[in-house]
Amino acid sequence: MKSRFCIFFSVVLCFLSGLAAAQVDNEMKVEHLRLEWPSSAHWKVINDQTSGFQQSIDMVHDGETINHWTELANMTSIRGMTGIPVDTAMYMMFLSAIAKAENPKVTQIQKGVMQGCEWILFSIEAPSFKNDTTPESQLWYVLQGKQGLYTNFIAIKNATLPEAFKEKWTTFFLNGKLIYD
Repeated sequence: MKSRFCIFFSVVLCFLSGLAAAQVDNEMKVEHLRLEWPSSAHWKVINDQTSGFQQSIDMVHDGETINHWTELANMTSIRGMTGIPVDTAMYMMFLSAIAKAENPKVTQIQKGVMQGCEWILFSIEAPSFKNDTTPESQLWYVLQGKQGLYTNFIAIKNATLPEAFKEKWTTFFLNGKLIYD
């Protein structure tokens, strides 16, 4: 599926980080990224997969499917993956897009630190794909937590992201918080 640029990224980063050696101490509180998805948009989970230290959740609006959607959201967390510069994460996502899309464009939007953890917002815009002429653009929020890496995106079927869309979802992502329980 074209909207899953992150598959290649996840595999490469798991290899690079030595994930098995970076297990979370059982006596520590577990870190999570909390994003409050707008209830007015009627999001529903269509895919929730956990494999080892990685969890990936895909969501669309009620009445939509994985094959027929207007907006697609993805949240992926990889526990134990630490020390990955967010610029590297952005570059890896872009490399994955290059492998699947025709002339994709990556744009860094913002970068900063939240709760002592580095984050980056960027877009990947693709006018078409090698096996599909439908455009798709994604706004990404990547946060390198203390206990894991969190990658999140919202996608639409446009060759570019409208400014209002970027503003809305930038505000949404930046309102996320790391929680420990």
